[in-house]
Amino acid sequence: MTELNAAKAGTYKFDDHFVVNRLGYGTMQLTGKGTWGPYPDADHAADVVAHAAELGINFFDTADSYGPWFADRYLAAGLKRAANRNQIFISDKVGQTRQGPGI
Repeated sequence: MTELNAAKAGTYKFDDHFVVNRLGYGTMQLTGKGTWGPYPDADHAADVVAHAAELGINFFDTADSYGPWFADRYLAAGLKRAANRNQIFISDKVGQTRQGPGI
């Protein structure tokens, strides 16, 4: 398996203090079938997030409707182990509600 370095994709600078690598990670797939319910292996989901951070990904996208809430939980669990936690940025979307799979 080829390892990557997210920084090689370049960076995006919002201001003097807010710089992210262009290669980010979207957490929508860290949920059950149809982006509903828990991922089949919660520890593996957190491992994926932790490994992404190790590879230099410092921008993560999530939403409370992913799962709902499961992607946020796995993101938090994975980032607790990240050595670069203070350099990670999270984009979150709120207000979208879902009542069930595929809705």
